[in-house]
Amino acid sequence: MVMLPVLLVTLLPTVSLPYGIFQGLNDGGLTKFLGVPFAQAGRFETPSTPKVLYGVQNATEFGPACPQQKLSTLSLQVFTVTIYPSISEDCLSINVFRPIASNSSSKLPVFVAQIHVSRGGFEEGNSRDVDISPVVERSIETGEPVMVVTPNYRVNAFGFLGGQEVTSAGIFALQWVQQHIAAFGGDPDRVVIGGQSAGAISVAFLLLNNRQNSNSLFRGAFMQAGSPLTSHPIAEGQSDYDGLVAANNCTGSTDTLNCLRHVPLDAFWGTVPFMTGDCDDEGTYLPAASTDQMARIGSLYPDDPTQGSPFDTGTANQLTPEYKRIAAFLGDWVFMAPRRFFLEHASRRQDTWSWMFGASHTSATPIWFPASGSDTTAVDALVNFINTLDPNQPAASSTANSSIFWPKWNTPSSAGSTSLLTFSDPDVINITTENFRVEAIEYLNNLVLDEALAE
Repeated sequence: MVMLPVLLVTLLPTVSLPYGIFQGLNDGGLTKFLGVPFAQAGRFETPSTPKVLYGVQNATEFGPACPQQKLSTLSLQVFTVTIYPSISEDCLSINVFRPIASNSSSKLPVFVAQIHVSRGGFEEGNSRDVDISPVVERSIETGEPVMVVTPNYRVNAFGFLGGQEVTSAGIFALQWVQQHIAAFGGDPDRVVIGGQSAGAISVAFLLLNNRQNSNSLFRGAFMQAGSPLTSHPIAEGQSDYDGLVAANNCTGSTDTLNCLRHVPLDAFWGTVPFMTGDCDDEGTYLPAASTDQMARIGSLYPDDPTQGSPFDTGTANQLTPEYKRIAAFLGDWVFMAPRRFFLEHASRRQDTWSWMFGASHTSATPIWFPASGSDTTAVDALVNFINTLDPNQPAASSTANSSIFWPKWNTPSSAGSTSLLTFSDPDVINITTENFRVEAIEYLNNLVLDEALAE
């Protein structure tokens, strides 16, 4: 980080942490501290406390992105590629957004958001991908101010490499929040975590591991387009680890992990010639699925475009003859079924709310983090939840009036036994029931359970 002149520091917001003093910036109604290091870690190392930095450090720009997975030609055609100003393995930084009127004694509720690009998939992305400012700005407008924190985390093999040689990196960013957020004016006892896609899946796994005791790192959670997925022990990634070792000429080393740590970053992904291939029918594979089970799935997801995804669009959007059928199955297998299974069990012992937006993966981001002038129903519910753990209940100081009451997921409605806050489009919002594809989704969840019990 860059050290600033003393005269400039006196005019700008600063925060003092045990390992350094950081100067942020005032931007409109917000104060921002950007690119603050929250940990140091060498390649594949468990994070530890940052090194001490002397002098006042510049925290007015986002830190570097972590090394990204190289995109295939197909990915470049399908997705908008984010080009980051800088990429470095020294990338464990955090950003703090707070109301400009707040200070170190404000004790604001805190929203820790892992909101990366829609294509992230644990492979790429950065904490600067989504502008999180609207949440803070709207909280100021409604009189229930919150603070938002966005940590940067390692992705692809640098953050999620399997194998017995690799130790878990843990949850250091959330521990940092507990230790240091009070210095920024946040309340460590009122932390809500949130995420989108891969970030939401991470949040879901943290929920499953949260013991709800006095040492808990958070008290509530928000998930956008992601639920707990079937996961295997990290050691089952051994073949991936061994392949990476071989690709970087570390096979003969007595300490292969240490060898990988010393491979130059530019060469890490490998530039050697290689051979690769796929089976023609890769998409027909389902773990432990028999011929009869596959036939059953085929009947539950029929060759009828009017029943495919995008749903409720008749025969439109048929990119290929089987496109809508496959899209319906894939969406349920990866997202809908895990979410419903999670809710069915979690709602028995804790408060849960669920929502639905009739569009493609992560397209709901503008609803929850809207631009100026957009409908605020969703972001108001989120701000309420950060404050009170109830999307319908604003803080006592709030001036906002919710435009719709959002029942808990397992609350019976006139249409059925569950309730969803449903966005037909950003400005058309209703309460519906989760009564779609009940038999199909239950069958998919039972397949997953059968596989897990068989292992």
